Amino acid sequence: MVARRKIEETEPEPTLFALDRYLYRAWFTNLSLTPAGVWNFYDGRAGMERRIRELREDYALRKIPTHGFEANALYLEVVRLAYNLVTAFNKRVCRKIGKA
Repeated sequence: MVARRKIEETEPEPTLFALDRYLYRAWFTNLSLTPAGVWNFYDGRAGMERRIRELREDYALRKIPTHGFEANALYLEVVRLAYNLVTAFNKRVCRKIGKA
């Protein structure tokens, strides 16, 4: 299945390729869904791949340190807290500095 939509001015870099002012995305699946169902199912996952890559590379999630479930859950909560703090700092402080 292939979908096409017009690219917005403020949109980040396209996922598959762009032609003129349109963004194209393609899905190949063996799920028995309608085209709209395939789009809804996979569209939410597309944004998650970038977040997972960012967490893996920037927030030390390439290797989780323990084999215990509770310890891993606590470790991931601490990493999530660190991510949220950095994101909030970037949104609030860095934008104010850039406007000054």
